[in-house]
Amino acid sequence: MDLKRAKHYRWVYQSEGRSIDSPTKPKSSSSSGTAARDAAKDAVDSVFKTQNRSKSSSEPSKQPQSSPPPKKPTSEKSPSTSKSPTPTPRTVYPQPELHQAFLGHVDTISQILFVNRSLISASHDGTVRIWCAETGIQQGYLAVGAAVTAIATSPNSNLFITGDRSGKVKMWNLVDYKLVRSLPLHTGKVTGIHFTLNGKGFVTTGEDGILKIFQLNPVSLRHTLQISKVPIFCSALMGDRIFTASADSQLRMIVQGNITHTEPLSSPLSKTMAVNTDRKWISIGDDRGSVHCFDAQGNLHKSFVGCPGRIQSVNFLSSGQKLLIVGETPLIKIWDTTTWNLCTEWKAVGTGQLTTAKVHGNQIAIAQGNSLQLWQLP
Repeated sequence: MDLKRAKHYRWVYQSEGRSIDSPTKPKSSSSSGTAARDAAKDAVDSVFKTQNRSKSSSEPSKQPQSSPPPKKPTSEKSPSTSKSPTPTPRTVYPQPELHQAFLGHVDTISQILFVNRSLISASHDGTVRIWCAETGIQQGYLAVGAAVTAIATSPNSNLFITGDRSGKVKMWNLVDYKLVRSLPLHTGKVTGIHFTLNGKGFVTTGEDGILKIFQLNPVSLRHTLQISKVPIFCSALMGDRIFTASADSQLRMIVQGNITHTEPLSSPLSKTMAVNTDRKWISIGDDRGSVHCFDAQGNLHKSFVGCPGRIQSVNFLSSGQKLLIVGETPLIKIWDTTTWNLCTEWKAVGTGQLTTAKVHGNQIAIAQGNSLQLWQLP
């Protein structure tokens, strides 16, 4: 019973100063005490020798850290040591290079447009500035008077329209930079202005939830549509279709002054929208860093996380095969819309918050606070 208990508690036999089988004291067959001690020692040794042999066979001894692990036979193939397949490398889009920087605004830049070889920036300082994209020299200046929140230019690049925080829409001549007409169209901020493809009309949206459709020559109002009782944050045109995203988390498609389709959005704060006419896609970015792509009928095609934080701007590149995403941080990302993999990313020059972006061919304009950066794609 004592030996069983000793084995249970992994007791190891040790002598206590007196050797049971000391060589200087030979065993005496007449000594019963010595024989009992010898028998006990032999029994304990036999038990723990058996235990140590079974332990060494079932639990291999640990190798020191400095010594290499034992080699396995070449015929054995262990799943734990087998090499995982090498992942297929993704196609990396070339990173752009900083081409030009523009300084002149004293407040945040809200909107950017490319017009021929010029770059137009609108700001909350109440001005619009026209820059030479190659030299960075300011070519023109428009004193709007209120924080500019929306801009658009006609297809012939002569008529320029601004919308401001007070709800006014102003028409300008880009040849001499003079004001042509001022129209109080919305109650609250103007959130979108878009020319029709033929240039014979334009569309405006506002925080009052109203969409208005105008025709030119002469300027006349064709449709006034109350989209919602909450603000319309962004809008875009695709042919004869108008798309709006409002604070009630709804994407709406309007054709000939009628709402023909409504699709729910994941966030009420979806404030940027881009349209690609080649692939007929609409891309929307929200305040949760998510990007949602819809088809021409307004049906959801793909959703993914583009960047952390609020999406400030989305733009299509390369016939819709690439999507530029700008968030609040200086990090700019380009996604592949065929594989939905991240192609490349880079940081703007400064550390301020990015506000908007625009793409024209192989040029990317990024607004960072009151400064403007022009990047060139290889």
